[in-house]
Amino acid sequence: MPKSADTPARGPDRHSHISIPLQLVLDSGHHRIQALGWNAAGFNFHFEQPLNQTPLVFRRGMLLFEAQIAWRAEDASDAAWQATLVNELVYKHAQRVSSDASLHRRLLKLIRAPGMVAQKLQVLASLGLPIDDAKLAELLHKRRAQRQLYQYGVRVRSEAWAALTQQAYGMSSAVLELEKWSRALVRNRAAVRQP
Repeated sequence: MPKSADTPARGPDRHSHISIPLQLVLDSGHHRIQALGWNAAGFNFHFEQPLNQTPLVFRRGMLLFEAQIAWRAEDASDAAWQATLVNELVYKHAQRVSSDASLHRRLLKLIRAPGMVAQKLQVLASLGLPIDDAKLAELLHKRRAQRQLYQYGVRVRSEAWAALTQQAYGMSSAVLELEKWSRALVRNRAAVRQP
């Protein structure tokens, strides 16, 4: 990723095991993004259009904070494009086929989870829109021809953002500990079952 000359080569550890859902506040409205590779000093995110205004304003609930763009790159990764496309398909198709508010809330939580493309495709199929690999590749090709996807890294100096990262790390630390405990339990069970 290209970095500006005043960006340090390596800062504090960044976390990507969970994303932090935010809204990017622009003149055109509020746009959902996922903060990835985050720490108290900043984060990166994907967006479908070039951003030139500075500072950028982000929102989480009632908290607002500003960030300066540290670097930007056109994202050519198929994984990022595929995740964006599948999330959009799940959201739009669910809106068309169901008015169940609780289903929409559960699907929003799923959409906000990074990756999990295979699981999201299964959900899409259960909603009546199965998409095989060939169809997904076709849709992906069309989407890339229509739009570019950009990735941005931002620096943040904000107590609100620092509090959000502390909260996210606290919540995710418990999840990480549970995952470690679960893996250890599975290993122990496997060891006990072996003759």
